[in-house]
Amino acid sequence: MPFKEFDIKKEIRRRRETNPEFDKAYSDMLKKYELIERAKKLRKKKNISLRKLSRTTGMKPQEISRIEKYGTSLSVVSFIRYLDGIGLELIIKRR
Repeated sequence: MPFKEFDIKKEIRRRRETNPEFDKAYSDMLKKYELIERAKKLRKKKNISLRKLSRTTGMKPQEISRIEKYGTSLSVVSFIRYLDGIGLELIIKRR
């Protein structure tokens, strides 16, 4: 069976335009990834290694790595521990 060429960005764009549920889920996912990416950049800017963060938070380095690579279903509790470990605070405010 020959492989068919597939443009994933085009397919995502098409689904976002035609499926409101997909668009909402995709938007929510992007917000989550953006939040994690910002926290990761701040950790690196503060020069905090995964090992040091692991000692500070009690989390395994692999768990921290999974958080930063978006490869895990992240709980709020774990994310708050992660943020605490790098000296950040999660603030929720009304728009």
